[in-house]
Amino acid sequence: MLSGIHLYYHSKSAISAIHLGIISLFSVIGAWSTFALSQSFIHSNERFEQFLHDAFPLSFFVFFVLLLLVTSQFWIDKHVVEQERTFNQLLQKERDLAKAELSQIQEQFKPHFIFNSLNSISALIVFDPEKAREMIQLLSDFLRASVNQEADKTHTLKEEFDFLNLYLSIEKVRFEDRLLVSIPDLTDVGSIKIPALILQPIFENAIKFGLYGTIGSIHIKVDIQQKEKELIIRITNPFDVTTSSATKGKGFGINSIRKRMYLFYQRNDLVKIHQENELFTFQLKVPHA
Repeated sequence: MLSGIHLYYHSKSAISAIHLGIISLFSVIGAWSTFALSQSFIHSNERFEQFLHDAFPLSFFVFFVLLLLVTSQFWIDKHVVEQERTFNQLLQKERDLAKAELSQIQEQFKPHFIFNSLNSISALIVFDPEKAREMIQLLSDFLRASVNQEADKTHTLKEEFDFLNLYLSIEKVRFEDRLLVSIPDLTDVGSIKIPALILQPIFENAIKFGLYGTIGSIHIKVDIQQKEKELIIRITNPFDVTTSSATKGKGFGINSIRKRMYLFYQRNDLVKIHQENELFTFQLKVPHA
């Protein structure tokens, strides 16, 4: 993109032969005007007139250089402005494309979560209608809160976990005591900005690969550290080895997080996953000022 702008600037700012011709014409006019003006002040001085004749080329050259410098500066100033305008237009287009892509990712994720929730509600209606009603209310609150969340925006870590607790409340209706989540104190880091709704897919994966198809319980642990200008969030959960494909990062949630983090920060090193001894760890680095 920058190279294209540079070529555009170079081609437009070059002074053409026509410009040089015009500069030469005005240089001749300037040199002749100087010669004529000087003669009007001094009369009948052959030596001075000879000097003016001899100095005419030098006078022309001085006018030519001055006009060339002025014209060049004019064109440089004009096309630097055009360069900045072109750059800003291209930058805005990139931002609009990134925003559209982020919105598309978020819109893909919403149906993904809603379908899972509706399936759970459908199952609860048969066995526990009261819990089904509770889950419908929680899902309604969750969706109402998510309406105001834009995919290309950030909010504080505290706001992220407040929103996340709505999601976990829905899952806890279904799994009850089988789902345990430990979240550290956010007092020191709660004001740090992170991409909105970036953590929910991680917890959804943890629940999916830890509880689906089992009768046991899982304990999801959250660890948060602040190192220089990076916030490091680690989410660890046990997983069933029969679903170990989760560690390969093929799920929609992990792919969406990778893509969103790159679109926000233009870095590919912010998401790491690690599996050891039937423990799955997702690490997210969030750059901040």
